[in-house]
Amino acid sequence: MELSSSGSRIVTNHPGQGQASRTSGHTVGRLSNYAQNQPLTQIREGQVLRGEVTDLRNHEITLTLEDNTTVHARISNASSLSIGDTASFLVDHIVPGRITLEMIPQSQLASENNIIRRVLEESMLPKNEHNQTVVRELIHNQLPINKQSILDMLHLSATNPDIGIKSLALMKKYSIPLTRENMASFESYRNGTHALSSQFSELSDQIGTLLSDSSSLYGTDLASHIGSKVIATLLSSSKPEFLPSAEELTYLDNLSVPESGQKAGETLAELLSGYELSDETVQSIQNHQISLPALAKIILSIKENSTDSNEDGMISTQELLEHPLFKTILEDYQTYQTEHSFIGGFFTGEERAQLLDALENFPLGQAMRQKITDGTASQKETLNIIKNLLSFSKSEDTEKLLSNTQFQTLIKNQFQENFLLTPKKLLAGSNPDSSLIPDYYHQLASQLKEFSSLADTLPKSNLAAAFSETLENTAANISFLNTLNQFYPYVQLPMELPNQTANPDLYVFARKKSSLSDGKPVSVLLRLNLAHLGSLDVHLTIEGNQVTSKFYLNDEEGKRLLKNNISLLREPLNDQGYTLTSEFLKKDQDFDLVKDLIARDAPPAGNIRYNFDIRA
Repeated sequence: MELSSSGSRIVTNHPGQGQASRTSGHTVGRLSNYAQNQPLTQIREGQVLRGEVTDLRNHEITLTLEDNTTVHARISNASSLSIGDTASFLVDHIVPGRITLEMIPQSQLASENNIIRRVLEESMLPKNEHNQTVVRELIHNQLPINKQSILDMLHLSATNPDIGIKSLALMKKYSIPLTRENMASFESYRNGTHALSSQFSELSDQIGTLLSDSSSLYGTDLASHIGSKVIATLLSSSKPEFLPSAEELTYLDNLSVPESGQKAGETLAELLSGYELSDETVQSIQNHQISLPALAKIILSIKENSTDSNEDGMISTQELLEHPLFKTILEDYQTYQTEHSFIGGFFTGEERAQLLDALENFPLGQAMRQKITDGTASQKETLNIIKNLLSFSKSEDTEKLLSNTQFQTLIKNQFQENFLLTPKKLLAGSNPDSSLIPDYYHQLASQLKEFSSLADTLPKSNLAAAFSETLENTAANISFLNTLNQFYPYVQLPMELPNQTANPDLYVFARKKSSLSDGKPVSVLLRLNLAHLGSLDVHLTIEGNQVTSKFYLNDEEGKRLLKNNISLLREPLNDQGYTLTSEFLKKDQDFDLVKDLIARDAPPAGNIRYNFDIRA
């Protein structure tokens, strides 16, 4: 039975389940019970468990409690334990799918229990498990221990039952404002459910649903307004339209001709001899003065118009298109279109025809129809024209367009372009004077505000309410990220990678007030979860021109892949004057945001008192 958590972070299981062998197939973060007539123990963060160690391997432990409840968990300090030992453990952390325990030495436990009993007796509070957990967290976090502090924590816990005692104590310790939004955000950061990329994905889906259902929900006039407003918001902060540069004319310089001493232009000119090309075009090809789009247009035109009944001495169209040089050009052109958001990069010919069908009754110029047909219209150009046309449409045409799959894809692509970073964007903003990340978050805040304004104008509906709630949660997450950044330089980097969206977390291990350019060593931790590598932590230390990298992951195949390709990182660093050394290590335990980052250098709370004073 997998771990589940709800309410005040209680872990439960269903009686009668978990009948399998205690030593095989268990999952970290699972409870089971072999005594049918006893309920499972409920577990909360901060609680102390006592039981027998019935299994122990690596950093995983199976603990059998007195009521026969078994707890399968992770443990960091298991070196002094053996199977058969009976010991006490603190429930350190609970997240979906994982319980983390910490062994408590008997002497420490006895002393701590005496303090807790005395505190509760003198405050005339019941010595139940919940109250003991509250006092224990006050002790562990070096917070003042008096009657008022205990009552304050009990009140916070009662009014916020879905927030753990541990989170509440930590927020008090580090003076994080105890607003409802901050508490929810802190809990999600500790539980690993804080990813902005997940919230962006939810927003993107909700916008698509809002557009497709708006005609039936709100009528055609409002649907047209919603469509225009969504497009205008997405285009308002997008970068200027891509314009081909002079460098594109050097494309052929980088192409090689397999098994030939000729330049690429000479080979291309020979292959295309006999086809109707102007002398100027042939000369441009021979002199390597033609762009990739112009080359691709020639090849695609030949493909479309040729009947393959070529004259003697001419290479057939089929042979032409299968030549390695032409295949490379067409593949590069596909990548070129995708990178620069031309619709030919992500729509097939059939899909572009379906988009044109949805625009059939709109006053769309012939030139634009042709650009959509051949895929040379850009995404932004297409969306901007649709925005302007929506006010001229009839009701049935509006509904048809807003629910069109290709239109929905255009919206989603533009949303991702605005809300997600890419490796290319990060590389472009890697110089010390770049304001890429601040500008990125300012843009996010601005667009979220624009969408919130739109949501406020919508008539009440379940869809509008869900959209507003997701916008609020996302804005609260970004706001809390700024609050958290007061303790440590930390940023989420929601990214669009090939065939997946990722949410790397970047931590800088340096005091907030110190300069990162003072010559002292700087360490950073980049946390990733990738489709083919799984969970990956990259720890970098930079000192002078020496870069030390440690890659932590569990997948052996992924480890080999990184080792075999580390030159892709080493060579660019060498070019910039840095020397790289690398290690590839097994990931034994997960990074803990509070323990490994915030608490490491944070100042202790003031007014620490362990002797309870009833007069306070």
